Amino acid sequence: MDMLMSRGVATILQVIISGVAFGLAHTSWILAKGDFKFTLPAILSTSVLGILLAIIYLVGGRNLGPCIYTHVIINIIIEPWLMLSSVSGNGAPNTGFGQRLRCFKSCSKRRARECKKSLDRPGDP
Repeated sequence: MDMLMSRGVATILQVIISGVAFGLAHTSWILAKGDFKFTLPAILSTSVLGILLAIIYLVGGRNLGPCIYTHVIINIIIEPWLMLSSVSGNGAPNTGFGQRLRCFKSCSKRRARECKKSLDRPGDP
């Protein structure tokens, strides 16, 4: 963003360009894998995150510290669930791990065992 600023690019364009670059950089693994079904949503969601981080960068006086801290917090909260979803082999929200997570969140402690039993199927990870 500093390079864009030194070239006289408007602040709003700095934020948008930075966000889109962030989105493309963070979705290159999807493009390399050839899984195009998830490419556009992934680019859009990570670009929005990149735009938010660019705004944090500006609000923080063009200091990377708050951006890095925010990115670390996001990684701590989101990354484990993304990794578990990809390792389980099914990214579909209504199957496998995602379904179990929703079930356990919505079930009371008393019903958690019933929920688990209803989801346990042979061959289910």
